[in-house]
Amino acid sequence: MGRKKVQRPRPNAKPGARAVDPNKIRLSVVIPAYDLEDCIADCLDSVLAQDVGKIEVIVVDDRSTDGTWDTICSYAKRYEQIVPIQLPKNAGPSAARNAALDVARGEWGHFCDGDDSVPEGAYQELLRVAEEEHADLVTGNYSRRYPSENGAVRPFSHYCAPTGKERCFESGNTTLWNKLYRRSLIEKQHLRFETDMRCMEDLLFYNQLLLEDPTFAYTDMSVYIYTEPVTRPSDGNIRFANMDCATGFDKTWRTTLSS
Repeated sequence: MGRKKVQRPRPNAKPGARAVDPNKIRLSVVIPAYDLEDCIADCLDSVLAQDVGKIEVIVVDDRSTDGTWDTICSYAKRYEQIVPIQLPKNAGPSAARNAALDVARGEWGHFCDGDDSVPEGAYQELLRVAEEEHADLVTGNYSRRYPSENGAVRPFSHYCAPTGKERCFESGNTTLWNKLYRRSLIEKQHLRFETDMRCMEDLLFYNQLLLEDPTFAYTDMSVYIYTEPVTRPSDGNIRFANMDCATGFDKTWRTTLSS
């Protein structure tokens, strides 16, 4: 069970903290992308700006129909941290994330969507807490960006449970991207995303991680910026989206409870 952390990030590790091997990949960032030519650069810039030592940024293009892949390749030419992958056919975010996990080499892992971003200092704080607390999973708060309000960013979550374990079960804290994971926790059972689920595949993956009985920790810092979708489905699509969600919830809980 995680112990309570300080509420502000500290720039220096406390005495006795494990030294970071500069030759070892410290963090693998998994970014699926599809038709995001207008925002993938902002996402990559926010990740590359994190000062955490050696990282790899695995960007998987799900056969975009716009200039997303060209942007990814342009970044890969300029930054050695970028690992570009293009799927042979459009297969969805689960397949994209799985392709990244199959090549990831970092000690820690983070999932970042290509239309979102990571605030300054977020990875430093998550890694600090993980390493000082010897945790397998660290959760934080997150903010939202509102494109319809000129890109305004405001705090959104306000998790306040007193331990890391309780925070990971706190209402609404089921998203993948406001958390850092020890990658061996994922590879212990070779966990991957279900490619036949149209939604809730991230919730199933998260529940399967929790079943591995990780050591939890938390930070109060906002460690992620989620971009509020601009477009909404039509009334006809809402019906099918609700059916997909119901099917996803059903499979998630059946799988989780049978484990």
